[in-house]
Amino acid sequence: MRKMAKKIVQVCMDYSAPESELSPAFLEMAPTFAAIEGLVWKTWTIDQDKKKCGGVYLFKDEATAKAFLDSDLYTGIEEHPALSSVTADVFDVLTDHSKITRGPI
Repeated sequence: MRKMAKKIVQVCMDYSAPESELSPAFLEMAPTFAAIEGLVWKTWTIDQDKKKCGGVYLFKDEATAKAFLDSDLYTGIEEHPALSSVTADVFDVLTDHSKITRGPI
């Protein structure tokens, strides 16, 4: 039987809130994201010059990645008034390659 592959979900969005408000709000939300079932880790990202932010998530398998994208938490991101142009891409992890380059998998 084929082992279930880990999945990377990359979420990116534009933001309109001042970074001084955005960063504390994200910090407050971090424990909620940490509690997502099947989440191995999440790295938060921001580009203040382009007013873009997001995250890179590693999920234990496709089912848990899909569950996150179908969740109220993700829908809340899509519907938040200070966030726009929300995209999410799902990728397979090349485990052997990532181990060589010290990927935290």
